[in-house]
Amino acid sequence: MKTMTFRFTTEAEVTFTGSCYEQMHMQFLAFTHQENNALEGATIQISPPQDSHLFISVDHSPYKNIDSVKGDFQHDILPHTPILKKKSLLLQDWHFHAQ
Repeated sequence: MKTMTFRFTTEAEVTFTGSCYEQMHMQFLAFTHQENNALEGATIQISPPQDSHLFISVDHSPYKNIDSVKGDFQHDILPHTPILKKKSLLLQDWHFHAQ
């Protein structure tokens, strides 16, 4: 299965509900330590990117910085994909070809 992960600077808000503030604080700390199910029951709101810094990982490759997003797949994505013999293989589902 192919994957593409985008990481960007954004503003996020997490709201916990419960009867004990200490428990909510512990739940937040669990989240910051990337523990599984730490955000279970929380309300999450994510805002659009704050700036143009964008990082991409294709098929779990290390993140690479995209300096400027132009909205063009060949400019924005292809230079940051893992090395393949034929980059056009990435595009076969999209009906256009890399040059």
